[in-house]
Parts: sequence; C-alpha cells; structure tokens
Amino acid sequence: ETEHEIDSLVLFSSDAEVESQIVDDAEQQLLSLDTISHHEFLFKISDINEFEELFFTRIEKLTTDSNHALILYNWSQFMSDIQNDESRLAYQGLMSLVKYIHQRSLQIDVAVLYSRDPSLFYKQSPLIGCVRTAMSEFPEIKIYQIQADIKETGLLDRVIKDVCSQDDLEIKYDQQTRYVQKVFPYENFALLPYQLDQQMCYVIIGGMGGVGRELVTWLTNRSVSQILILGRSPCSEDYKLIIHSLSEDAAEIVYHQCDTSDESQLNKEITWMNEHCSKVAIFHLAGVLRDKAFNEQGWGDYEYVARSKVHIARNISKIEKALTIPLSCVILFSSVSSEIGNVGQANYAAANCYLDALAEYRTGQGKYTLSINWGEWNGIGMMKNRRTLSLDQSSWASDFYFCVLFSAIQMKSSRLIVSNIKLSKFISSFVAHRSRFSPCIKDDASSEDGALLRLLLSMELEQREQYLYRHVVNTVARLLGVKDEKTISLEKGFFELGMDSLMGLQLRSALQGDLG
Repeated sequence: ETEHEIDSLVLFSSDAEVESQIVDDAEQQLLSLDTISHHEFLFKISDINEFEELFFTRIEKLTTDSNHALILYNWSQFMSDIQNDESRLAYQGLMSLVKYIHQRSLQIDVAVLYSRDPSLFYKQSPLIGCVRTAMSEFPEIKIYQIQADIKETGLLDRVIKDVCSQDDLEIKYDQQTRYVQKVFPYENFALLPYQLDQQMCYVIIGGMGGVGRELVTWLTNRSVSQILILGRSPCSEDYKLIIHSLSEDAAEIVYHQCDTSDESQLNKEITWMNEHCSKVAIFHLAGVLRDKAFNEQGWGDYEYVARSKVHIARNISKIEKALTIPLSCVILFSSVSSEIGNVGQANYAAANCYLDALAEYRTGQGKYTLSINWGEWNGIGMMKNRRTLSLDQSSWASDFYFCVLFSAIQMKSSRLIVSNIKLSKFISSFVAHRSRFSPCIKDDASSEDGALLRLLLSMELEQREQYLYRHVVNTVARLLGVKDEKTISLEKGFFELGMDSLMGLQLRSALQGDLG
C-alpha cells in the first residue's frame, strides 16, 4: 500500500539509464516493477512478433496481480527514420500495445514519455499523432503524453500523481515547472499587408496537387518572378498548359520531376537552385493518404505516408547545408489531423506531428520555419475525395488561406492551425482532446452540444424511435455519399450497406457529437 493509487508498473524502454532511474524510483515507492531491459531489447528482440509476445506476457501478469496498473512507454531513440529498425519497433510496438489493451478491454493506464530536449523531441514526435488518433478511436483508453528530463530523479512520482489526477493528458515538466498542452485561439491575428519578394525563387515541393496548383497561380497573379515546382510524377499535359499560360505573365515557372525524398535526385535540384536563383523559400506541400481504422494499421501504413511527409522534411536540412544562396524560410503544410487525431488517420497524424515539432525546433535554432495545420480546403487537396463526416462545417476560398499563410510568415509564427472546425461538435465527438482545446471554446459554444438528445427527450415516446431512425439513416447516407436516403434499407446491416470499419468509427464519432 502506497500513498498513490498506482500499485504496479510495466516499463518499456530502449534506454538503460532511464530504466535504472525508474527502477530506483519504483523501489523507493514499494511498487512492483517489470521491465524489458536495454540488453534484452537490443539483443533478443529482432522482430515485432517477438516483441509483442514478450510484452503481452508482462501485461497479462499485470492485470492479474494489481488493482491499478500503469504502463510507461519510452522509446527514446525513435529517429523518424522509416529504415531504422528501432523506429519501427517504437511505432509498431506502441500501436500493438494500444490494440491489445482495447481488444482485451483492460483497465490499464499508459504514459508515453518523451524528452523535453527539443533536439530529441522532434524525432520522437510522430508517436504523439499516433496516440492522439488512438484516443479518438478508443476514448475508453487513457494515454498520457509527458515531456520531461527522462533521467530526472523523482520523475516517476510526478507521473503517478498526474495519472491519478486524470485531468490533463499532455504535460511537460521543465525542472520544477509543470506545463499543460493547450490550443489557444489567435485573438489578435489579422491579415497583414505583405510584399512578396520579387527576387525570391519560390520552391514548391508537391506542386502537382490541387493545393500546389492553387499556390502557383496565386503567386503568379502577384507578379513573383521565379517558381520552381518539384513533383515525383512527370508533368501532366494539362499542367504544362497551365504553366505555359501563367508564364505569359512574365513569371519564370519551371517544373522538374524529382522525388525529393531521394537524396541523389535532390542533389541535382540543389545545383540548379545555386546556379539559377539568388535566394529561395521552400514550401513543402507533398503528402499522401492511406486511411485505415487504428486496429488495421501497421508500420507499412506509416512508412507509406512518412516517405512524402517526414523524409522530405528531413531532407530540407540537407538542402540548407548544400545551398550557396540564402534560404529565406521553410513552410511546411501540415494538417489539423495531427492536432485532433482524425479517425482512421493515425499514420497521417503521426507524420504531420513530425512537421509541427520540426518547425518549432528549427525556429528555435534561428532557422525560420512555419508548420501550418490546414483543415479542409474548398474542394481541392487530398481530402476532397475522402468520404467522411467532417467536423469542418465549411471551408474558405483559397485566396483567404494564402492571405493567412503570408500574414503568418510576416508575424514569424512557427505554428498555426487554420481550420473552420465547429469546435463544440469536435469536443463532443473527441472527449479525450477536450482539455487541450478548452481555451478555444466560448462560454456559449456548447449550446448545440446534445441538441439531438434534448430534442428526443422533448418528444413523445413513440415519436423518438422514428425520429432517431431517420437521423441515423441520414447520417449513414451522408457518410456513404448516397443522395437519396430512401434507398437505404433499415433491414440491412451497416457492412451490407457498404460501410467499412473506418466508416463505423466515423459514424460513432458523429452520433456522439450529436448526442453530446
């Protein structure tokens, strides 16, 4: 019996010093502790199946022998490198752990520990997006994300106290100060007048997509003199016509086929920039989707998305070192998914979290970088064909987005979320993120929360069932893209109607938001 409610721990760590420190702290608090040692990790665990078998035996024992158990997860060497075996184990190990807890309905808390050293934290940051999505899909699982000096004496005691209070899920310890992760509204944000640099070469990575094309057009209409577009695919015939038409306005627009995640291809482009440009600004727009329910995702799904998000972002530092001309700024097009953990997008949220943390790290090093978390654009971009019940009630015109973007650059912001999300509905649907987004919710913002439930309660009993049926059918129709909801049979199950497990999660989140 201790002064805390936690009575048992399991530690998963890749760092022998961390393990030793936590073992010492645990012994002082009379807690039972089971560890996977550093040596066992390095020399005995060669694949994920071996890893899963090892820690599942730990968890089975834990649930049998304790009243309140806590799992500490610290893979301190995660390098955001998709070719690094330790990165693979760190990411897939965490996913396997969450899936196992969910599938077995285990009552266990999890605390993921990160370094508060910015030079290490950004390398670990993909795990944050993974966890945020896990909490969106499995709201019954409590996962705490804690930044700290991992080797600090007494860290375990602070973690246990936070877990027992169960108020805030994202925390940072900086010496004796405790910070809580919050998302704040930009109260004084204004669209500032800006002057685009006519001597600048605007390098757009991923410029073949819908947003890239919009950006090229927008810049050309504002009389910039030089744009270099880099894309993995050959330039399409229709895009060649667009470039030719825009170039008639005196702008030099060049398209080069280049996989910027490939260092050898990138070197040719660096040479071109040094020879043809006086200074550059880099815009990283590249990205792909591979959405799946959390239970169906694995390392390969993260790897697929990370190649265009993470690897290109990592290569920007190589561009910077090889350039003989000034690099004015780096703009990373991230996604609101990294903040809200969109259902079915654990891999995408993870990759975008890396962009967010990298921007803060680079800016702290005096290398101005902005990561901007976009919501849905107006009928363009990767989300336009994604069947989903979006929390974005509407999207703004591209011109407004770009005005916001360049105003943020003028203000030297390193992070900004730009999305027309209806936050009251978001908070109702994703309870796990309520604390982080609470500063953005006005006092009257919750007036619509639970509106459906209040409406049902105001009805006669026999009316409720009929109205609820219609509401569910309408929601399913929107999710499936069916225009005539009368074609949806109440006699068929969801999967017979064409829904998959990801749509099922989206339906659940939508109904949770409607019911409050």
